[in-house]
Amino acid sequence: MTMIAILSGQVGKSVLIDHFGWFGAIRKKVNGERWLALLLIVAALVLIARG
Repeated sequence: MTMIAILSGQVGKSVLIDHFGWFGAIRKKVNGERWLALLLIVAALVLIARG
């Protein structure tokens, strides 16, 4: 559960950094694949936490 929580945090932060161009990064449009990956990671975290 800890590893999935860490992974979801990393993916979530990278999506926000790319979308808003934080920390001097070039702004990139976040595609559906990255949103889907984040959604699936969070869903896995919820399922593990419930079990």
